[in-house]
Amino acid sequence: MIIALSGIFWLLANSIHHFIYIDRNTTTLLLGLFFLFIFFIGILVLKEFKYIVIHTKERQLKWYSILDPFGKKIYLNEYLGIMKNSEYTAYEEIISIYFIDKTWTTSGKINGQYYSNFDEIVTGINLKEVPNKNYGFINYVKLLCLGRVKIKK
Repeated sequence: MIIALSGIFWLLANSIHHFIYIDRNTTTLLLGLFFLFIFFIGILVLKEFKYIVIHTKERQLKWYSILDPFGKKIYLNEYLGIMKNSEYTAYEEIISIYFIDKTWTTSGKINGQYYSNFDEIVTGINLKEVPNKNYGFINYVKLLCLGRVKIKK
């Protein structure tokens, strides 16, 4: 993944250099920017596909993804609870859960769109649900784009 990303950055830098100093061909530059944009959109979509393993006795959750093939382990004892949030698409409403750490900030997300057993995952996590008191469009966009929002108690 890092090799592909650095290759795309090299191609973009090479096309910018070629555009500025040699040819001034805007088609090359625009094509490079377009493919870079498509690559980043692909990365944003692929990062949501996770394989989740929940160890209830050890109170830990481990997920594997394309961006993290060796897995990321989190300990559920370090979190105060989960917050459910509705996300709207063109066709349906999707429920996602966010983990809330001890500083009352969201720190991880599991999107319900990608799992047919989403309810089993939520019950396997076994953390209390914290009500979402962050109403407003700005907080909703920050939660969707950044994934980190300070929760009001």
